[in-house]
Amino acid sequence: MLSFLNEDFAKVGTAHLSLWHSGHSVSKRQAEQELTLAFYQCHNAAFSNKERILAYLIPLRILKGHLPSTELLQRFTNLDALFTPFIRAIRIGDLKSYDKALESGEHRLLELNLWLTLEKARELCLRSLFRKVWLAADKSTRMPISMFHVGLKIAGIEMDVEEAECYVANMIYKGFIRGYISHEKQMVVLAQTNSFPRVADRQNPYALI
Repeated sequence: MLSFLNEDFAKVGTAHLSLWHSGHSVSKRQAEQELTLAFYQCHNAAFSNKERILAYLIPLRILKGHLPSTELLQRFTNLDALFTPFIRAIRIGDLKSYDKALESGEHRLLELNLWLTLEKARELCLRSLFRKVWLAADKSTRMPISMFHVGLKIAGIEMDVEEAECYVANMIYKGFIRGYISHEKQMVVLAQTNSFPRVADRQNPYALI
């Protein structure tokens, strides 16, 4: 039973809920399943309980590429203020804004033990940025690493080209991009189809977190 749930509603819709709170007590997959079940079983009048459940469920869903709707967040103003900056940045690939949201929300995210989860979700923002670079290159299947490096610089992220290459390699390794890097030619060779798979379609999205 969750200690943070209001006692009056603790027995309503939370019997199957085991909160992944430290990152080790239960798997993220199990936590997502149990939090989802808890949310839908929670009494409609238990607004604060639903908000607390969503505070942990939304970041897990974001990691899988499922961004919450504006309509949902508008029902929970505290969550709207906390998560909307991250969601907006992910949608447009704005790494600078994402990093600012991590910084400005650090205290609250640490209180909720969610900072690390949202820091990991930064990869979705990076994927969006790299996809914009790919679209700007007319969906080319052969792209110099320097193009991704320039994309990062335009986004306000200063780094050398070697670090940019590591970013691309990590995106490929984690399934955000389909392709490989020709280090000798400093070229990213992308798959002919589905070069940037939907985040939600990745296999085992929690495995590499």
